[in-house]
Order: sequence, then structure tokens, then C-alpha cells
Amino acid sequence: MNFILDATTAAAAADGELLDPLAYRDVVSRTDRGNGVNPTAIIGVSLWALIRRVVIDSKSVVIDMGRTQRLFTGHARDAVKLLEATCIWPGCDQPHSRCHADHLTSWSTRGPTNPDNGAPLCARHNYLEELGFTITRDANGHWHITAPDGPTIC
Repeated sequence: MNFILDATTAAAAADGELLDPLAYRDVVSRTDRGNGVNPTAIIGVSLWALIRRVVIDSKSVVIDMGRTQRLFTGHARDAVKLLEATCIWPGCDQPHSRCHADHLTSWSTRGPTNPDNGAPLCARHNYLEELGFTITRDANGHWHITAPDGPTIC
């Protein structure tokens, strides 16, 4: 089950503040099926449950699903691995089936686990990324690898 709670109401409930009665029509505090839930109850559940931040725009369209998952799994993992037939490192012939689905912007530096932030890297080249090599993909889909001291490898 998912609970939906707007940021203003969440902050007030977490701080034990009363909600402004004039703002009640703007309060979002419900289940994903539309059943109303006391915001304090949602805050209580958040103390032991998995929390996923979901950001919506002014038209209630989801624009960000947060960072609950570190590893690429399922279709997201398949999408990353299918970007190339082999490891993206120049000259590496490890098939994508033996590669990791790796983050271009590291998870530890707030990189999302989205296919557009992923690349197939074999274990050896994934390790080099941890040593400071950076990998980017340009708008045309070409990979660029930069050494820790600045020179571009490709």
C-alpha cells in the first residue's frame, strides 16, 4: 500500500503542529486508492516502513520517483545492459551478459537508478570507475571516458 502526503502537511504532522483550517482543501493525506488517512498516522508508519519520495508537478503528474533502490533490477537492468553488446570500455570484449549495470553518476553521489544513468561495465572497468574515471554519454549516445587526472580516453 502507498500513502500520499503533501510536503506541507507532512512537515506539520512531523512537527506535531496543527493544520491550518483554511488550508484543509489543499491537504493531501490518503492511500493510493483514495481513502483518507490521518497525516499523523502516515508519519507514524514512516518510522518503520520503506519510504519513497514521489514528486508531482502542478498537474499532479509524477516527475520523480526518488531513490529507494540502489541496484538496477528487472527491466531497468535489461535496458542498461542492452545499450551495448559488450562492456562500453574501449577495446573490452566482455559481453553485456557478463557486465554490471552500473551507474554513470554514482549512487553514493545521489545518482538515480534510472536506465539513462546506466552503462554496461565489466567488473574490471567498473572498478576503474571507482578509482576516479568518469563515464558520460552525450546526446548522440556516444560514450566518453575521462581519466582521474583529466585526459579523455575516448
